[in-house]
Amino acid sequence: MLALSICLALLAAVGNAAASVLQRRAAADTGRVGTAVRGWWPGLVKRRVWVWGSVLLALAGVFQALALAAGPLAVVQPVMSTELLFTLVLGSLAFRRQPDRRTWWAFAGMAGGLAAFLALAEPSGGRRCRRRTGCWWAR
Repeated sequence: MLALSICLALLAAVGNAAASVLQRRAAADTGRVGTAVRGWWPGLVKRRVWVWGSVLLALAGVFQALALAAGPLAVVQPVMSTELLFTLVLGSLAFRRQPDRRTWWAFAGMAGGLAAFLALAEPSGGRRCRRRTGCWWAR
């Protein structure tokens, strides 16, 4: 079940990253078109890119809920932080702008730190407290 929750959390992270990039791309394009007369909201809703970003955001929410149902929060939440890495990669493709070397080193350090945390912390599910065991919150 732990591997399933990690896979679902990775799918949720990729979905969140893709949604963020698509919606930013649509907002950037809408700003250039000049929809100041009617406002920015109608211009975004009419763009397929923004709508697909919204669909991916909802799908990512479903994947995150499934990941939390399959595994503990102590595993799912750190894996969800990989969304930053995916956003960097997808954003550089969508906006045709490469991050500098320092940024790549920072994200490589983040990925290595996350991998070390998950390997060393050995997160697991909690335990139920029964009145006989003496848990302070069950008294």
